[in-house]
Amino acid sequence: MRIPGSEPRRLKAEIAPKPAAPTRGTQANTVKTTQPTPAAPGTRGVSTFTAAPARAKVDLQGMLARAATTEATAAASGTGPTPPVADPVQEAATRVRQAGARGPAAAMDALRVEAEKLGDPTKVDALIQECRVEVEAAAGTLADRVKNNKDDSGSNRATRDIVEDMSAMTDLAGEAGTRQISEAVAQKMADRLDANEGDLNQLDDAFRELADKGQGSKLALAVAERMINGTGLVDAGNSLLNAGTDAIGKLTGEYKTAQGEYSQHEARLAQDLAAFGPGMTDAEKRRYSEEFWKVPEHADAKAKMEGAESKLAAAMEAGRPQLEQLARQGDADAAKKLMEGYEVLSSSIHHADDALSFVADMNKAENADLLGAIDQHTDGDIQTRMGENIVAVATPRAQGEAIAQAEQGDPKGLEAFSGLMEAIGAGSNMKDLATEVRGLSETLKKLRENPGQVRFDNLVQDWQGKSKLGKAMAIAGVAAGIYTAATDPSEAERIKAGLGAVKGGLEITAGVLGTFGSAAKVAGAAELAGKFVPYVGLAIDAVQMGQDIHALVNDPNIGEGIAAFGTGVSLLGDLAGCVPILGTLPDGALGLAGELIHTIGGFISGIIEGNEAQEKLNAERASLLEKAGVPQDVRELLTASSNTILQTQLGQLGMDREDFLSTLGDLLDPALQDGRPYMAAMDAAAAFGLKGDEAKAFIDKLRAEFERDPEALNTFENAVGWLDAYSDGVVNDNGGTDRSSLTDQLEQVQDLFARDFPDLASQYGIDNTTAEDINVGYYAAA
Repeated sequence: MRIPGSEPRRLKAEIAPKPAAPTRGTQANTVKTTQPTPAAPGTRGVSTFTAAPARAKVDLQGMLARAATTEATAAASGTGPTPPVADPVQEAATRVRQAGARGPAAAMDALRVEAEKLGDPTKVDALIQECRVEVEAAAGTLADRVKNNKDDSGSNRATRDIVEDMSAMTDLAGEAGTRQISEAVAQKMADRLDANEGDLNQLDDAFRELADKGQGSKLALAVAERMINGTGLVDAGNSLLNAGTDAIGKLTGEYKTAQGEYSQHEARLAQDLAAFGPGMTDAEKRRYSEEFWKVPEHADAKAKMEGAESKLAAAMEAGRPQLEQLARQGDADAAKKLMEGYEVLSSSIHHADDALSFVADMNKAENADLLGAIDQHTDGDIQTRMGENIVAVATPRAQGEAIAQAEQGDPKGLEAFSGLMEAIGAGSNMKDLATEVRGLSETLKKLRENPGQVRFDNLVQDWQGKSKLGKAMAIAGVAAGIYTAATDPSEAERIKAGLGAVKGGLEITAGVLGTFGSAAKVAGAAELAGKFVPYVGLAIDAVQMGQDIHALVNDPNIGEGIAAFGTGVSLLGDLAGCVPILGTLPDGALGLAGELIHTIGGFISGIIEGNEAQEKLNAERASLLEKAGVPQDVRELLTASSNTILQTQLGQLGMDREDFLSTLGDLLDPALQDGRPYMAAMDAAAAFGLKGDEAKAFIDKLRAEFERDPEALNTFENAVGWLDAYSDGVVNDNGGTDRSSLTDQLEQVQDLFARDFPDLASQYGIDNTTAEDINVGYYAAA
């Protein structure tokens, strides 16, 4: 890849003259009034200085006397002279110099080891400065091997070894250390190579090998930028630039893959809790979730995702200055990797704020040219991509992280989140984006100063007409209101009244739960998210919920739908099972939501159970239930049927734990010769919208009637079977929002029921049932 144009655009002001030979004995940035004479060839840092001015005569006897007095005083007081404090940087530098006697490759290996020990970027920078002679010698070796086309295969791997060590060092170093290494390599290459030389022999191969492992991007980009802008080696610099951007692309792909795999494990946990949760206590559900993530397979997926996340974030932070500089100069690949990297990081609960910071910077007037360059070399409208692919995705995660920090006693996170929103809103390059974000900033300010002023219903007004960014900003405002209500008792009632006016559906519910779920994950405490859940139910609207589910059910890319849903509403472990999929939340706030969206369980089953042997899955579930502290008799009952459809359907009827277990026990009792009367009674309860204690009593009575009258059972099964089939179709067509098409089937079932069981029909008001009462989630779960 080349920088476009017949003549490469170079930053002339950055081209520095060839530096003088490095000398020892001085720290970085030390100013001397007397300049040393350059060391003679072959010497290592020995410098000769000009004579100092004559000084006054020294009173040697007085000095000795004062020293004796000081020592006597110290002896009398029981203290001795303070031993000198060892300087870890100087000690490390000494060991590097000793290793350097074996050659530049050995010196770089030692320098990497010492840098890893120091850890702190400031100290690593100081170490690189102390060992600048070794760094330049190693850079010279690289340049010599490129110039002379030295073979780097077999045991003679000096090029690869030096590149790997330098790359590891720059990953640990700060800006100063990275610049010193990159300038050394670029300058030595300029000393050895012709200006139009583009063949780096095996040097770029070494960087490409690192790129294949998602490594080396920071050093490759830094050296490439110095070559192009500092030495004029444009072709050679472009060769390394390719390797650097390839490494960023590799890390981006690895993180996306790891996220997808992790979301499937989250979905498995969701399915487990949907099936077993109604029969478990809250404490047991929490422990089940905790033990689930200890299973090596699940733990590995989580660790892989977190590792990929950290590596990409580090690479973007390290390579961003070079990527931006090169993108400004018209490099398409650098522009694309910038955008793609932060789009992917926006979905990270730990680094979403990095993505928001990137957008804030791009919206500054001084970066208009950079934003234009990114827009030119990426697909779609840049303002739309920045808003919908980064800000909309990153906002709930960054807000969640800030809430977690506040709950842990550090309010600075919330201040920083508000500051990021204000910075984006204050920008001028993307005016529409800034306007949307300013709306959130104003809401946050009102919540800080006078929460009663906030009209939450206005935030979500004209929901369907909002862009993805507009919806994200509204959700963030609602989440901020919920947080304020839950943490400020003096404002709770006023805010709750405002939240009650919100008519939100699945998107708002998922977004708000996702925000608090992110907080729970960052804090490592499921209880944190549970603290806010009771307030979520204030912002639920069944019609909107159904429309949203319809969109999700009909998503042509089911895998992405599961991943998005799992990321947003997944809290199936984090909220100890109290989430919409399970059908209930405190006070039944999301009961209807659970009824509707349980159809998602079918997707989960298809993805998860299809990829695992049923025997392995059953064994793992039994083990997790035991570790969660579930009593043996309950464990055996919950796992008696490997097909979890029965458990999940029963859970949709909203029974309490005792009734759920009692009914499940009756259904799975080996002594039960015919389960049809029981299942038909459950179908009837769902058809007539009965739940909880009422559903339990109704089922028990109707089951007995069916057992006495098999003919009535046969007739009813046929009628309710059509209602079941049509209900499933309604869920797929419109998410259960419009159930009017079920009216005819329901009336047939009602007429038949009133004819055969008039007393029950009267007792439970069956004639008053409407199509809107039908528990379509129960049927969809099957």
